[in-house]
Amino acid sequence: MDKLFKVVSNGIHEIVDNACNHNTIATPLSQKAFFPLAYMSEMMVPNDMPMKMHDFAARCINLIGLSCQIMNTHQSNFKTTDTYLICKSFISNVCDELEMPSNSYQRQYWLEQIDNKLLSDR
Repeated sequence: MDKLFKVVSNGIHEIVDNACNHNTIATPLSQKAFFPLAYMSEMMVPNDMPMKMHDFAARCINLIGLSCQIMNTHQSNFKTTDTYLICKSFISNVCDELEMPSNSYQRQYWLEQIDNKLLSDR
């Protein structure tokens, strides 16, 4: 199995288990915020991906960014949760596997997105 596939698959499953399935950690909000990621995980089949693995990984990271923004907007302590730390670790691990330098714009952008709140319409 491709190492990137394994990093993405294991990371997504850990995030989804924590945010959606964990009896003491998951909340109705985290379940809704991270549900699209659970759906993406169902599309992961070794050697039969609907797109190139690095493209799939980028889409997952973008979904994680949006999910974290939802959580940051509605849960003031989200950045202190295990789910947040797992998301941050996932992004770093995928970027490492893609051999992105630590100062690359894309890596920094993705890591900043999980710290933001949703933008207001005001």
